Amino acid sequence: MRAVIAGPYIGEFGWELCEFQGHVRTQAAHADKVIVCSAKGREALYADLQPVFLPHKIQGCGECHGMKPCQTPAELRNAHDDLDRRSKHLRGRGWNVQRIVPKGSIRYKHQTFIQFGSAAAAYTRGDVYDIIVHARNRKHAQTHALDVYNWPLDRWSELVAALLKAGYSVAAIGLRNAALLPEGAVDMRNIGLARDMDMLAATRLVLGPSSGPMHLASLCGAPHVVWTEQKNSAVLKMSNRKRYEVGWNPLSTPCCVVDDSKVSIAALLEGVHTMLADPKLGGAERVAKDMAAYWTKRRKQQGKAYVSKEGQNSDNQVQIITPLLTKRLSNRSFALGLDFGCGWGRFIPILAKHCKQVHAVDLVDGFDQHGYDNVQFQQISYPTKIDLPTNSVDLLWSGLVLQHIVSTEWFSDVTAELDRVLKDGALIMILDDNGKAAPHVKQRKLKVFAEALKLQNAQSELVSLDGPDTHQLIVGNRTDPTVGIIGIGILCYEGFQDLARCLKAVQKYTRPPFEIMVFDNSEETSDIKTYVQRYYPNVLYLTEGKNVGCTKSRNIMLRTFRERHPAAGYLAILDQDIEVRANWLDDMLEVMRSYSDCGIAAWPLAHRLKFAPVNGLVAEIPSMCNLHSIEALLQVERRWGGPFDERFFFHKFDSVICQRLNQLGWHTRLVLKYYRPGVTWSKQAGGIVHHHPHHGIRRHSQWRKICSESKRLYRKLAAEEKWSLDPKRLLITPQAIATTRKGLVPIEKKSKAVTPPKSPTGKTVDPKTATVRRSGKTLRELLAERRRQRLRHIKR
Repeated sequence: MRAVIAGPYIGEFGWELCEFQGHVRTQAAHADKVIVCSAKGREALYADLQPVFLPHKIQGCGECHGMKPCQTPAELRNAHDDLDRRSKHLRGRGWNVQRIVPKGSIRYKHQTFIQFGSAAAAYTRGDVYDIIVHARNRKHAQTHALDVYNWPLDRWSELVAALLKAGYSVAAIGLRNAALLPEGAVDMRNIGLARDMDMLAATRLVLGPSSGPMHLASLCGAPHVVWTEQKNSAVLKMSNRKRYEVGWNPLSTPCCVVDDSKVSIAALLEGVHTMLADPKLGGAERVAKDMAAYWTKRRKQQGKAYVSKEGQNSDNQVQIITPLLTKRLSNRSFALGLDFGCGWGRFIPILAKHCKQVHAVDLVDGFDQHGYDNVQFQQISYPTKIDLPTNSVDLLWSGLVLQHIVSTEWFSDVTAELDRVLKDGALIMILDDNGKAAPHVKQRKLKVFAEALKLQNAQSELVSLDGPDTHQLIVGNRTDPTVGIIGIGILCYEGFQDLARCLKAVQKYTRPPFEIMVFDNSEETSDIKTYVQRYYPNVLYLTEGKNVGCTKSRNIMLRTFRERHPAAGYLAILDQDIEVRANWLDDMLEVMRSYSDCGIAAWPLAHRLKFAPVNGLVAEIPSMCNLHSIEALLQVERRWGGPFDERFFFHKFDSVICQRLNQLGWHTRLVLKYYRPGVTWSKQAGGIVHHHPHHGIRRHSQWRKICSESKRLYRKLAAEEKWSLDPKRLLITPQAIATTRKGLVPIEKKSKAVTPPKSPTGKTVDPKTATVRRSGKTLRELLAERRRQRLRHIKR
């Protein structure tokens, strides 16, 4: 039995790295037991030897191998005595014990070096930065303000600010009592040697003066820029430059040495840019390879569970995510789908069901095709290259993948390749970390994905995967240049305050490109015209100088918008008493694009839906806030002489346009994103708010007569054009609707019995002739007075 007992080591960290730990590893190659005594916190250097590590707190002088002099000689003698006792004990049991005591410089042929750190582990924690600095601050060695090794904090902050301005992410390492934190750098000091080594293995570059962490960077394979004095070492018999480039660089790590006489911020920045521009360094490529090795190892150890957190909740993730995909892919089909980061293929069954062809890619092999003939797998690496033509993918799904690509360089490479293969208008679904599940992943906001993949109408939905709201599901479509600008027409008839509220909400909650038109049906137009032109100069104001009704005004807005934007595809028309909310137009566009036969997409407004429309399909819809397909409206115009029948001044014209679209093969669909059965729409979240239903109509002095004529004309057209009136699909029903201050509510079929009032003596009182207390009027007189007040308010 052979044992190796090494130490105690009390010298400089750099000397232990390059003159001691490698020698211990050589001697321990065939040992059955290894005992190492060194400074507390350095056990990570010997972790591969699985030693008995004895930490000490001996304060050495820090010179070379550091054996003499010693600030605490008593503790040093105690450490030697402890190792001697252990050696004597093992020899007494028949062990062959070898003692290793630091002696100075040791040749490379007597040492064994390994590369420290794991880039994949740093990726897992999220400890990946472009540049790591060690702002050495050993004050006992600082002789003046611009000591070559110990820069003041303001000079370090100036250097870091220049690096940040160049677009690099910067972190600072070291011990808090021996290293500064420059302004703008992420504080990664005192995180432990093992984590430091992982960070160094994953970074693109390390920057700092000659010190132990710079030698550690060399043994972690991290390219580094270091500055040092121009002098020779009496022990090593070589210059400091040669020591960094050759002598203490057993792994031949790329290194740029700046002499102390030439060190300046400009010289260091030049060295940084030169090193990072070297294609041989391959920072992102190295990280991608390490990441592939990490996940390959997990797959071998955990099987198919390797794709989930700690290999324990894979099935739980599938049960939560699958309904989310089903909801958004229901009744939709795609020519080509891309599963980016497919793992072993957890979501292939649902993608293969909705796509004629599925292309799955991942860093790791071991893909399960699930028996589908329309699925093919490709193993990728860095740089990302997907074997698909440009502009070919209709559907992109990436679940719990992009969050692990922490490197900015790698993420840009991935999104650039995805941008190449995606079609205009393609549906994109990305499930990513929300910053609450784990600190080892990169959280990115919706804006980052929208800009990188050219998303429009993108939305983010919180998903409780590994806890409450731990992830976000991003859904959006690629920008489709064929859609172009969207028209928004607001129909106005008096109601100045309603118009002001409507315009403010539309401007706030609508994403460009869009053009707003206001059509004023008021006869006295001075106030509204002045307001629009003064506060909304980009809004197009239209008027005929009189009230031309709901249909002619809509036709004028459509004709005007088509003249200004011939290639536009959609026109949204809403009443002035509509107050839109966030994503009001995006949600209607999503419905419109999801169904190729959708002619009108609309919000249900304040009506109570007594049925669950399949995919939102209805026969007709009120016209207070609708999105129209211009192509569908033009087909109606070519057949019937106008998209909106101008024989209808108001009322029932919206039912006519819906029925005519149905005859041409177009359909009307509702936005059911926030739909809850049996709940009045005004009480539901999202969408729009309808403040004064039917008030615009009732401002007209002859509104009852016009409504009666519209109903007779509607019944006549229904018989002539043979409309198929399915009562189960009609949203506008003949049941009476009562108007209240809270909105529209259906009248109950059975009226509740009213108990006649009684006098103080207990006798029943006639409510028509009884005197109301305090007012001195009968109940009949009081009700008549209130009716007259309401009529005066409506006329105003």
